[in-house]
Amino acid sequence: MITEWLTITVIAGLGIISPGPGFAVAFRNSVTYGRNVGLGTAFGIACGDLVHVLVNLLGIAALLICYPKIAFMLQVCGGLYLLYLGSKGLFSKGFDVSA
Repeated sequence: MITEWLTITVIAGLGIISPGPGFAVAFRNSVTYGRNVGLGTAFGIACGDLVHVLVNLLGIAALLICYPKIAFMLQVCGGLYLLYLGSKGLFSKGFDVSA
């Protein structure tokens, strides 16, 4: 049991420390908008990675396989949330990040 947990932890850790799209976004925001926005972006990416790793380590995927109705509800809620974020982005007037 502990061997599998350590294996998953090491693989997840390697995935997190390798540069990828999250690094590119944080770098772009740092260069374009400054240090504070870059740090905020990096913090948000780190929080998302933390949630992803915790979900994997806690075996939530196995629970969702056992209870497909809950998995479907989560998919619908996630899709609705993405639609909400997309509509907010499309209809926003923009904002000034130089302050």
